[in-house]
Amino acid sequence: MSDWKFDSSKPIFRQICDRIKSDVASGKYGKGEKFPSVRDLAVEIGVNPNTVQRALAELEAEGILETKRGDGRYLSGEAGLATRLTDDIANDACRRFVASMRSMGLSDEDIIAVLQRELTKQ
Repeated sequence: MSDWKFDSSKPIFRQICDRIKSDVASGKYGKGEKFPSVRDLAVEIGVNPNTVQRALAELEAEGILETKRGDGRYLSGEAGLATRLTDDIANDACRRFVASMRSMGLSDEDIIAVLQRELTKQ
């Protein structure tokens, strides 16, 4: 059973891209590893193969996946790919958090205090 869940506020292909990037960042896929086919991934996720194709094409355009003609797609062999994706994901989450806090009228000092309180709970 697939653990993929989709949010109606964002295009499904974009959510697939984000999930794959997160999986790469967390080490689920190794450098140069063969990636599931469009059809296999579509069945696993439970979406139309065209949607999966669009997501994988986007990831390929971003240099995360590479196509080997006649052999399918592979995770890029780029050194530091997982670290780059981790940084990108963390920076995006941080931007959204700061924007949300500022929209509530919190100052930078208030935002830092909120973060410090939360970090000490860990």
